[in-house]
Amino acid sequence: MAKISNFPSSAAQPGDFVIGSSPSGRSKKMSIGSIATLVRDSINTLNNFSVSNSDNGYTLGWSNNTLTIDGPSIEDALLSVNAVGPLSVVTSERNALISLKYTGARNIIDAAGVYKAKTSNINFLVENRLTSEVKKIGIDNLPFTNNEGTVTSVTIADSHGIGTAITGEGTINIKGGNGITTSMVGSDLTIEYLGKVGGTLNKVISLDETVILTDVKGDTASLRPAKIPGLKAGRYEFASVTIDQYGRVTKIEDKQKTIDALLSRIEALELKIQTQDESSTDTSN
Repeated sequence: MAKISNFPSSAAQPGDFVIGSSPSGRSKKMSIGSIATLVRDSINTLNNFSVSNSDNGYTLGWSNNTLTIDGPSIEDALLSVNAVGPLSVVTSERNALISLKYTGARNIIDAAGVYKAKTSNINFLVENRLTSEVKKIGIDNLPFTNNEGTVTSVTIADSHGIGTAITGEGTINIKGGNGITTSMVGSDLTIEYLGKVGGTLNKVISLDETVILTDVKGDTASLRPAKIPGLKAGRYEFASVTIDQYGRVTKIEDKQKTIDALLSRIEALELKIQTQDESSTDTSN
């Protein structure tokens, strides 16, 4: 019998035959197609192979040389989660992580309502750093050393009455007036006197009503020089001025008429002198 290596090599065709041996040792001719069928039927002995995953709802199966995977129905699946208020949701694929919101707007503190009860009723959330456990603790259990006192309210009063009492929290306003101003810069209060005279005027008396006149309306006093008797508005070219021992003008007299009379007399004298001079030089006589 020739060696296998002496035969030319070529690819198997559907009609080719090969020489095989039966279990009893007899040689026989077998077709390539029958061998392929035998191999396929041998592989298909795994028809009953299956794996079931009941936790996630996935089922694996094997049939006709095909591996199948059946997944769970998503008809009632939770595909997305939205959070409001102090909750935060982070979604990755089909996994949603829900947690409390600690930062940003509408965090757990920002979303909480205003506390209006007594401070003695307050509880805090605290964490034990050794055991990583979160517990609650009352405000009376905090390690304060000066939580005892006798003052329960503060009231500001003045000569006109008593203001509103401050029992919990409030503001004391310090206002200026009558030449006094107040200002706050940081934690510093500044009170400054501007040198202005304030208050209510009851009566103003002039030292000399002929020189200074006064007028009081409400809390305002007006001072003005008195009008000099007989003096009219205008310009005085020639005037007689009277001044007292305090240097105040007490009288002004118009001397225009006196000056005009003197000028008339001077003009008359000049005319008379001129007439006499002309008579002394006349040679007609």
